Amino acid sequence: MSNPNSMDAVIYQHLNDHDMQSGGKPDTRISAAYPAGLTNVSLGIAAQANAHEAPEVRKVATTFEKNSLMNIAFGNPAGDKHAPNWAAIERQAKIMFSEAKEVMAAVEARDFVALVDGQGDVTVTNDGLAHIMGVDGDAVLDAVYQSNMSKFCANDAEVLATISKYEALGVELTVHGEFPFKFVKSAKEQQLKGETIPAGKFLKGISYREPDFTEVLK
Repeated sequence: MSNPNSMDAVIYQHLNDHDMQSGGKPDTRISAAYPAGLTNVSLGIAAQANAHEAPEVRKVATTFEKNSLMNIAFGNPAGDKHAPNWAAIERQAKIMFSEAKEVMAAVEARDFVALVDGQGDVTVTNDGLAHIMGVDGDAVLDAVYQSNMSKFCANDAEVLATISKYEALGVELTVHGEFPFKFVKSAKEQQLKGETIPAGKFLKGISYREPDFTEVLK
């Protein structure tokens, strides 16, 4: 049995106190908001023969799921991606921006403890933005991850094609890594299509694909 006093258990029980029926029933706000997301993580509640027995709460799998649950507990419902609440989205975006500025302040002050705190706050507020947008933050991250992985060159042909691409743009680069994770970096600070790219920036390989958000936006 999981610890009934853990934060996950306390939050979940709070959400379900008014919904519990004889056999136990998950909070409908969660299943309605995330039919394919939060319903398959540790927000489920085991049916209890004894109504006074603490519910079984499994470990929440991802930070997005935890932060979505926290937002619901705070009274911030999941948004509707098909009818965005731009006022709520803008408010959350401003909070994210504020946290990002605190990260930079910590870096400038060389305050590592504040930096750790800021990094965590950026994660929380970013997950909160996805929640308020009504999108699955884990699915968004996976789409971006898959796109980033396509920046690698899997073979010599892709390396040569990538080098030719950047040479035609007047960009000097260096090649690093081993197949299938060969990659190129900017050799120095230079201009690329009107943008200044720093030395050492990870550049896109010839097989790069933009993130595919088709499933996220359905």
